[in-house]
Amino acid sequence: MPALDAIRQQIRANYLPDEDEAVKWLAEATGLSTKERKAISARAADLVRAVRGSSDPRLMEVFLSAYG
Repeated sequence: MPALDAIRQQIRANYLPDEDEAVKWLAEATGLSTKERKAISARAADLVRAVRGSSDPRLMEVFLSAYG
């Protein structure tokens, strides 16, 4: 099964990749512009600040368990 061998080879080649390279590739693969990524990052920071500022300490635990 040459196709299966090729798939296995791809999996092995990408197992434990260099983290910086993997993140760069993933960021580029999204197709998002720099402006869009900045907006997403700002929104995420706002959400984290809101959760941290909540009077319910369990909210942060729930947030981290979901998005960790």
